[in-house]
Order: sequence, then C-alpha cells, then structure tokens
Amino acid sequence: MIPTLTQRDRIAHDRTAPTYDRLVTRAFRPHHLIGLHPWVRSLAAKDFHSALDLGTGTAVVALRLSRVIDFVVALDHSFGMLEVARAKARRLRLNARTHFVRADCNRLPFPNHAFDVVTVQGVLHHTGSIDCDAVLNEIQRVLKPAGSLYISEPCTETNPLAHFLASIAGLLIRATRRLLRLPKPAPAHTSDHNLPLETPPLESPISSNDLISRLRNLGLAVRTRYLTNIPAATTLPDSLAASLIRTVSAPSGERFGDVVFIYATKP
Repeated sequence: MIPTLTQRDRIAHDRTAPTYDRLVTRAFRPHHLIGLHPWVRSLAAKDFHSALDLGTGTAVVALRLSRVIDFVVALDHSFGMLEVARAKARRLRLNARTHFVRADCNRLPFPNHAFDVVTVQGVLHHTGSIDCDAVLNEIQRVLKPAGSLYISEPCTETNPLAHFLASIAGLLIRATRRLLRLPKPAPAHTSDHNLPLETPPLESPISSNDLISRLRNLGLAVRTRYLTNIPAATTLPDSLAASLIRTVSAPSGERFGDVVFIYATKP
C-alpha cells in the first residue's frame, strides 16, 4: 500500500528528527533571534497562562514559550520529533511546564477557547499533509479572545534587491573567511534517515499575502515582518548573523522576504 502524503510527511520527520536541529534549526537561529525571541519576551508582560505550539518538531518554539508561560502544549504527529523534543525539555529542565501531545494539526483535541497563545512555525508550507484552512479554523476555535497568534513560514514574496544584498553579504563573508584562513564549514551530514521516500512529502514556500488575507477573514488583527535568507551567514556567530540579516532585510522588511513572521491578535 502506498502511504498517504500525511504518512510520508510523518515518516520523513521521524527519520530526520535526530539531526534536525543541527541541519535545519541551526540555519534559522539568527531569524529566531529577530522574529521569535522578542515576541516571546513581550508575552511575559501579559496575563497569559497557556500556549499551544502546533507542529512543534523539536520544540524550538515550545521551549522558548515555556520560559515565560506556565503551561505549554507541544503538538506534533511525528513520534521521532516528539522524542527529541522531550529529551530537550528534560535537559533544559522545562519538562514540568511543557506537555507533549501526538495529534493532527487539522483536528485539534482541545475545547474551544483553550489557549491564550497559539504558535505555528514551519508547518503550513507542508502542502501535502496540511489543510491550511482547516488548521486556521482550528486555531481560531482554540484561541481565547484577546489571545495572541504567531506564525512563521517560508514565503514566495521574495525581493530582487534583498537577494542582491544577500549575495553581496555572502561574498564578503566568504572573502573574509579566506583572508583569515578560517577552515571551511563542515558539510551537511548525510545518513540513512535522509534516504528519499518513494514519493517525498510536498513542501514549498507559501503566499504570505494569501495567508494574511485568510487570517483577516477570520477576524484577526495582523502585523508582519519579513526577513531575507543569507545562507553564508550560518558560518557566523548567531548574534552577528542576526545583525547582518536584520540590516539586509531592512529595506524590504515590511513587504518582502524569504521568511514571514506574522503576529496576530484575536479580538
């Protein structure tokens, strides 16, 4: 029997879970410093007590939330990802605040108005296994009035100027490394968990404009921030990479970028 797209997505994430943080999360840490961490810190000043992180993966967002919110549910459909996430929570001593649930984002096992905060990072672009409208309707259902929503996704609203600046930044980084005779970055690790499936899961950048329109149709108040990728920046310390990405993204950060950060509030 050929597995469904949802099953293939789950199998792929089970396979990649052991090295996901090193191969994927690491590349986006500078983006998180800009788009995620300040927003999470802002929640500490609000009377929020519960949060739900959808498609938690290795719990990058959930464990950040657990630093400021007492009760965080981290939900995913991948056993492998949840096992890695649980181990991280224990290591960071955040396991008492973080509760892991295996379930489908399209059908949430929670009552109406259950959470003050809902977060979704790097999930909606899994177009083969995610029903975006179903997920957004479920978010609207479980989010409390006056609650906060965070979404971050790769998007199609890229900008030639930002990409040009990113390429210049990449050239400067590589030239500096050669000048200082720094060793080349280690290549990405390849092992059997990366073996291709018969039909791989479908992943592609989404239209942020379409997503924002759907959120507004659900009655949410939305603001956005866009960041441009600089692949060579992964060789820099996170704080320096974040500063470079922030600078390159500034000219187009209100409308264009490779990654969109959406911050919404439910009336």
